[in-house]
Amino acid sequence: MRIIGLVVLAAILVLAAGFLFMRPSAEKREQATAAARGLRNAVLTREFLREAGSKHGVRAVVYDWQWGGGTASLVAFDDGSTSLYMIPGGGIIGAGGHESVRLAAAAFRDEGAKMLGQFHAVADYPLPAKGYSTFYIVTDSLTLSSGALRESDLNSPSHPLATLGRLGQKVITEVRRAS
Repeated sequence: MRIIGLVVLAAILVLAAGFLFMRPSAEKREQATAAARGLRNAVLTREFLREAGSKHGVRAVVYDWQWGGGTASLVAFDDGSTSLYMIPGGGIIGAGGHESVRLAAAAFRDEGAKMLGQFHAVADYPLPAKGYSTFYIVTDSLTLSSGALRESDLNSPSHPLATLGRLGQKVITEVRRAS
């Protein structure tokens, strides 16, 4: 009986030690957060744009929303590339390689192009506060914002950007399924 107890105790200690060593350090978490913020900023400042514009003039649609302890940024580019950046740290890059993601992202971008009149030009890209979301539309020359939108308002079918929000959530679902 004592041997079994010692074996169980040793196994617990080995697992605990492994958990401590596998846990990312504060420095690595900070690096991951900086990387995710940098990628998001590169999209919103149009740094990622290299070629002439698309048929709609919309190069990317970005959807920022609060999740758990941070912000998620969905980015759907006009070339079919789709990524999900998580702040603090992490994300999925290149999800647009999956047909289901590519189709959902195309519908999301097309809806964003239809809604251009609901957006205004901005030069600052704050993360949304808890309970809020923000959409951005990136063109060759401008980044446009919906401004901060209450999640509760956005979930109302009567909100002008409700369809855009629903289509963004569909892209996120397809990204999760494909990952």
